Amino acid sequence: MDETVVVEESMTNMDENSETCENQLLTYIQNILKYQIIPMDFMTLRDLVKEAPKNLSLFNYIEEKYPGLEFLEFLKKYPDIFTVNPDR
Repeated sequence: MDETVVVEESMTNMDENSETCENQLLTYIQNILKYQIIPMDFMTLRDLVKEAPKNLSLFNYIEEKYPGLEFLEFLKKYPDIFTVNPDR
């Protein structure tokens, strides 16, 4: 029974950490896009997160949760913030 409690607590911590990472990622991307005049390709945006050494944990989060083209799914979750143009 103790093991069940530990697993449940562990899952709760993972969910909280995931939510924190997602919020940090969202804020970081919003800050990048705040100063963009022209539309940005989503892979370029993804690579900007990767290039900043201090954001390694955010990029690892992207790689784990939204690898490759699935990063578009992350952006689509926030239509009030990001406009995803399927023709580009």
